[in-house]
Amino acid sequence: MRNTYKYTKLYSGGEPSFVEGDIFRTIIPLTEVSTATVGPIFSGKSTEDGIHQENHQENHQENHQEPLREQILSFCVTARSKKEIAARFGYKDLRNFTIRYLNPLMEEGSLKMTHPDNPKDRNQKYISKGKRNENRIKTNR
Repeated sequence: MRNTYKYTKLYSGGEPSFVEGDIFRTIIPLTEVSTATVGPIFSGKSTEDGIHQENHQENHQENHQEPLREQILSFCVTARSKKEIAARFGYKDLRNFTIRYLNPLMEEGSLKMTHPDNPKDRNQKYISKGKRNENRIKTNR
């Protein structure tokens, strides 16, 4: 229990709750960044409190995913590297960040690569799609 208090305060700034009942529950508050980069997203369908709480966490993450996508697009009005974008939003794991956010944005056409012919170019940057950015993408090739 000491470590639970210690590390919850360290990582999320909150305090854990211990609820005694027929089932002993521990509730640990987490920030959006820590839930997005650490641990799986649950898809349990049971009505037990524990799994119901996991579904609530999943729904909470989905609701906050949309604003982050919009923030990424706003940040990328100027061409930015993957590392710059991830650092801006508190992500250290570039692979997870790319899979979770950049790839879906590129698939839907909202985000474009500055070097689309060579996706692994060391100077690759990402820019949000917009009429005023179309010329900028073409001239950077």
